[in-house]
Amino acid sequence: MLEGWVVYPLAASLGAVLGLRAVRRGRGGFASAVTTLFVLHLGWLAGATLFPVPLDAALRALEAAAGPAAAVDLVPLRGVAAVIGGGEPRTIAWLLGGNVLVFAPFGFMLPVVWRPAGTWRRVAAAGLALSLAVETAQLGVSLLVGYACRVTEIDDVMLNVAGVLLGFALYRRLRRRLRAEGGSAAPG
Repeated sequence: MLEGWVVYPLAASLGAVLGLRAVRRGRGGFASAVTTLFVLHLGWLAGATLFPVPLDAALRALEAAAGPAAAVDLVPLRGVAAVIGGGEPRTIAWLLGGNVLVFAPFGFMLPVVWRPAGTWRRVAAAGLALSLAVETAQLGVSLLVGYACRVTEIDDVMLNVAGVLLGFALYRRLRRRLRAEGGSAAPG
């Protein structure tokens, strides 16, 4: 098995470099820290959504015999309806936490890291691009290993973008509040 932790040292190194670069460009301590956290979050997201990747040939052969090479669901809200209809609160919490809340930091931090992204449309477009990249990569991993180790769903994309927009709404609210209070540490 190739575990997600393999991504974390790279994300930590890149985050530190980009954080220092932000300081050198005069972005300030807040923007530098958010830049570092943003890269760490993206690294964690990659580790959580794309791994583990089964590399053992015997395991891959067993799994491939059990089902199709890829699982794709492009019917909007079918997966959400099935989970909510099942009524298991833990599963519902996992669905929302795993898709909405996990992407909220992206929407909160993106406009701090990249100032031109400070609009609803740009944040939504970036969130959509990120979510589509994750789902496409999950499909690619499944096809590469020969069985559906991840499910590619349109519902995930919709919930991920909702999470990004939730994060952006929190960013905007905090920014307004800090400006109203005369705070100089306003994000973005």
